[in-house]
Amino acid sequence: MQSAKSPSRILLAEDNDADALIVEEALRQHAIDFELVRARDGEHAIEIVEALERDADLPVPQLFILDLHLPKCDGLEIIRKIRAGLRCREIPIVALSASDAPKDKEAVRNHSAVYF
Repeated sequence: MQSAKSPSRILLAEDNDADALIVEEALRQHAIDFELVRARDGEHAIEIVEALERDADLPVPQLFILDLHLPKCDGLEIIRKIRAGLRCREIPIVALSASDAPKDKEAVRNHSAVYF
């Protein structure tokens, strides 16, 4: 007997409610079964990543989606924290930003993340 596949756990770090809803709708439109954990600022995202690194019993997300320009801590700092850890370092990261600055794109790519 096969067990049902559990939903993909996704950490979304996004302070803007409208943008968070767009991400959720895009996931639904692509028929992705997901469980979304949302951090509304960079500090909260860092706290979640630190908790994941400390507690091996916490389920690790299959994907991080984050806004590069968050209050309290920017997305690049979050990416650095993710890549420095042991449990989360291999998880794919998608960085979202309205900025088209080449330095932002380069910084994200230097940490093996995808920029949109």
